[in-house]
Amino acid sequence: MRPIARKAGFLVNARVALSSAAVLLVTACAPAIPQSDQAPQTREDVIAKDIPTAMTPTAAPPKYGGVFVYAPPSRPDTLDPYFSAGTPMNSVGSPLYEALTQLKQPTLAADPRGHGDVEPLLAERWEMPNDKTIIYYLRKGVKFHSGDDFTADDVLFSWEYGRDPKNNFTLRSNFRSVDKIEKVDPYTVRVTLDKIDPDIFVRLNGNPILSKKFVDGGGDLKKTAIGTGPFRMEKFEGGMAVEVRNDTYWEKGKPYLDAVQSVFGLERSAAFAAFTTKKIDFYTVTDKVQYQQFRDSVSDLKYLVFYSDTNYGWYPKITAPPLSDERVRKAIQLVIDRNAINEAIAFGLGKISAPGDAGFLGNDGIGPEELAKTPGWRQPKDEDIAEAKRLMKEAGYPDGFKLRGVYISTYAQVPQIAELTASHLKNTLNIILDLAGLEPPLWTDAVHNKSNFDLAMGNTRVRSDPDNTLSTYWLSTGLFNRGGINDPVLDEMIIKQKSIVDSNARRKVWGQISRRMTEKNYYFPSVDITYFVVMQSWVNNIYSCFCNQPQMRKPAHAWFDVEKMPQERVKYSR
Repeated sequence: MRPIARKAGFLVNARVALSSAAVLLVTACAPAIPQSDQAPQTREDVIAKDIPTAMTPTAAPPKYGGVFVYAPPSRPDTLDPYFSAGTPMNSVGSPLYEALTQLKQPTLAADPRGHGDVEPLLAERWEMPNDKTIIYYLRKGVKFHSGDDFTADDVLFSWEYGRDPKNNFTLRSNFRSVDKIEKVDPYTVRVTLDKIDPDIFVRLNGNPILSKKFVDGGGDLKKTAIGTGPFRMEKFEGGMAVEVRNDTYWEKGKPYLDAVQSVFGLERSAAFAAFTTKKIDFYTVTDKVQYQQFRDSVSDLKYLVFYSDTNYGWYPKITAPPLSDERVRKAIQLVIDRNAINEAIAFGLGKISAPGDAGFLGNDGIGPEELAKTPGWRQPKDEDIAEAKRLMKEAGYPDGFKLRGVYISTYAQVPQIAELTASHLKNTLNIILDLAGLEPPLWTDAVHNKSNFDLAMGNTRVRSDPDNTLSTYWLSTGLFNRGGINDPVLDEMIIKQKSIVDSNARRKVWGQISRRMTEKNYYFPSVDITYFVVMQSWVNNIYSCFCNQPQMRKPAHAWFDVEKMPQERVKYSR
């Protein structure tokens, strides 16, 4: 048997991403806010370690007490963490449910998305006798909130429930390379894969463990949350959820907090008022103006600024003119000014990356130095604009044309990105981008069902495995291949990287994919947007996620400096 953490070349460098599951989320470090004429373009430029953040190490011992209050944007429609794997249940579910493993906590200086190692949670350790077999050794003495013991039966039930095709859960894709899940003994589980899967540990990392006895006894997962987490559900009604300290939690001495309270659906202005009057402890904004308002209004604010895992960009429909012409697509790619978009929406702190790049933040397929010299990304824009005009004339469109561009109007920053892109195209090539901001269902109908678009603003996301992004968006048979890409060369590269276990060799193929995407202009990226997290001064060890929603990654380890906070919020009153 070989411990997986020491197995050379296999998953030791698996990539971190924002998974749709709860309890697997991490944050980045806080940069200083630069002046607009000095906006840095790399993460290294924006880290400022002298700024107090929730990740700043402290010599003070943790303290007990405090009710953590935060404001998820919407209420879950169900408490079943497999059925409701979206953002609302991520927020509510992370203190309640646990998985076999969790992502390792990054150091202050390390970008967490550059690491994908997992560490024990409900599994004490694991081994791989070969590349298609994983054996998990489970932690003993763990109890569910119901008082029932946690055993291998619960793992088998939870994972079979999650991967059952009849249920059609969002998390089912996490098990797509799993052939069998078997109970070896009450505290040992064997997983057999049907193929080598370089990303399997990060995928299995994201699947919460449910109580088999609770369900067998008639319990309803949609109405009652029974997990092993450091907090248990006390109240879930109306616009509020309250989770109180689990006094029988398996990790002795934890959690430190008295309770966690979620207040759903606060408008931005209401959230701002609640934060500045010390009624909530944590909030995430995507608007740099609102972020600055928080900083100006709260003198002892703690904050984080980090790149999201989302790149908003345009999918061109390449199956019909004029975008079927590679010269036209190249011209559009050349004139989009990503630096201007970055400055406008994110203080210049956003990440500019290449099309189809599964790397991000130090592990890019195309590194920042190469990208900065690439036409369409280089500065200044004069040479690119001149070349774009030449290509449009050669393609027979010297006077431009009109395109229909659809985007999701409810997504933060997307309308602004759309308007800026339209301005770039009109001012340089006389391409009139007729913009339609749509609610999500209408956008889905226009793009998925009716193909009623020329450019569709969507997003690519580095999830729990890079292959998910590559195979979903860019493979000819990909579920979200909106634009009709059918490129045998690109397909071969994407298929090839699926089975490469050496991280360096795999990254080289990602670079080849990015270059092919750039050469053929199958996607017009803008910027990996920036999120801004604000916290009260008493908050310690609250780790959020790479998204615009408040979520707790290690709720058992969070603690408050209770002397600094409103005393009426130190203890939870039932």
